[in-house]
Amino acid sequence: MKSIRTLAKLNNIPRSTVQKRLKNGWDKMDALIIPPYKLKITDNQIIDCERLGLTINRSAIILNISHSALQLRIKKLGINWRGKGQQLGNKQ
Repeated sequence: MKSIRTLAKLNNIPRSTVQKRLKNGWDKMDALIIPPYKLKITDNQIIDCERLGLTINRSAIILNISHSALQLRIKKLGINWRGKGQQLGNKQ
């Protein structure tokens, strides 16, 4: 049987992530195969998503962050979110 360290390396998951997951009660298999969440969302990614004319809810899903986290970033960036159907360059 391979060690957790080896299995984590084979799955491109940091060993510390696997250890924290196991400590928090995760199933061993889940801890080793579920990729870490991408937490770093850049300001440009948020601006690009806004240009698509999507709702904040839909944009949060695409960016893989919570609605409230996206709302906070929008406020911080001072973006006037146009919302559904109002993509950049769309003449209505």
